[in-house]
Amino acid sequence: PESTRQTTTVETPTKSGSQKVHVFEGNDVASFEKLLKDTNLVVVDFFADWCSPCKRALPVVDALAQEHSDVLFVKVNTEKSSAVAKKYGVKGIPRFLFFKGGTKVDDLTGFDDKKALEERVVKLKS
Repeated sequence: PESTRQTTTVETPTKSGSQKVHVFEGNDVASFEKLLKDTNLVVVDFFADWCSPCKRALPVVDALAQEHSDVLFVKVNTEKSSAVAKKYGVKGIPRFLFFKGGTKVDDLTGFDDKKALEERVVKLKS
């Protein structure tokens, strides 16, 4: 049987307390889509543990979560949540999808530096 929804929260210490980054593991697409509607802007980071560019993006995503507490950041391991990755057509990783009100508004595949990712977060949350 497919695993049920598992969402954990990773607390990242900040000067003003902590920022929560959600980690979604499981193949319940409906639960994942409900999570996308929880806030104004949701940034979903599709990754895998073995992926070098994903590892380079990890501290950048954590830093952006600290800087933009009004944005929900969700990390999805493509190997543990293959049904969710398939639903959103994730073929290359890292892949970042941006949602507003449950609707995809932008995407970015790959990670070269933090500039492109940071620019999209700033532009889309305004």
